[in-house]
Amino acid sequence: IEVSKDLNENIIMNKSVYLRSCDFKDVLWEIEDDLSCVVFDSVVGAIVEGFAFKSNASSCIVFDNSSDCFVVDNLFFSNGYNAIRDYCDFDNLSSYKDVSFGNYILHNSFYGGDVSIDLVHCLNYSFIGNDFNEDNVSLMDHFNVSYNNFAHNVGILAHESSNSLFERNCFYNMDVMGVCLLDGLNDSFINNSFSQCNVSVDINGNYVSLRNNNFSNNNFGIVIEGVNNSVISNFIMNNDFGVFSESSDDLCINFNRIVNNDEFGIYVVDGSVNATNNWW
Repeated sequence: IEVSKDLNENIIMNKSVYLRSCDFKDVLWEIEDDLSCVVFDSVVGAIVEGFAFKSNASSCIVFDNSSDCFVVDNLFFSNGYNAIRDYCDFDNLSSYKDVSFGNYILHNSFYGGDVSIDLVHCLNYSFIGNDFNEDNVSLMDHFNVSYNNFAHNVGILAHESSNSLFERNCFYNMDVMGVCLLDGLNDSFINNSFSQCNVSVDINGNYVSLRNNNFSNNNFGIVIEGVNNSVISNFIMNNDFGVFSESSDDLCINFNRIVNNDEFGIYVVDGSVNATNNWW
């Protein structure tokens, strides 16, 4: 289904529909009340592509008991709300619907937002080629968005994450952190770029792999704790702290370029770390 005009309504996607803008990224989808623009509701394989989402009182996209859905090549202007989240009763965290899993967030641009993506259960998700905290002023003017009103706090907050892929994403000038991973397991960070963030990544998990990423000009490059995590072949340069290990067992930090970090290249509070074969 192709859309050629601006939208101001809530759509429940409960069938495997491919919904796209025919004027690529020039169709504005904005809703004024507390409804979300799109809810993936118990669906497999639905696609939303090429829109400019603007949230004023709610999240733009919500996943509810859905899998193998795609959010591709969209713009998100989020003023104090999540651009993307999954369903959860935040007043009763033990009560939520069936978990969404295996969804794809690809090649989107996120402008502002307290937490751009907030997933209570981040299971088998793929985040590939997204840009966080974009600052294309002419584009924001085109959609009548004020850059000064936006927070730039957290790019991705992933709770109970497992087997998720974070690849080729760019995080710039995040006031709090680029990615916060809570209770992670077997997640992978590959070829991402983090620059001028307070904290690039905050990893709390086990068997998490960070490989071939660039952490530069941040306060903290990597904050990490857990068991059997690995930091391999990354550029960790010009931060205050390169790697800050809070409580780690069998953390491997190998074959990285760790240079010009003002305080420490690697700072270990507690635990066991193998930090051999790095370039200092």
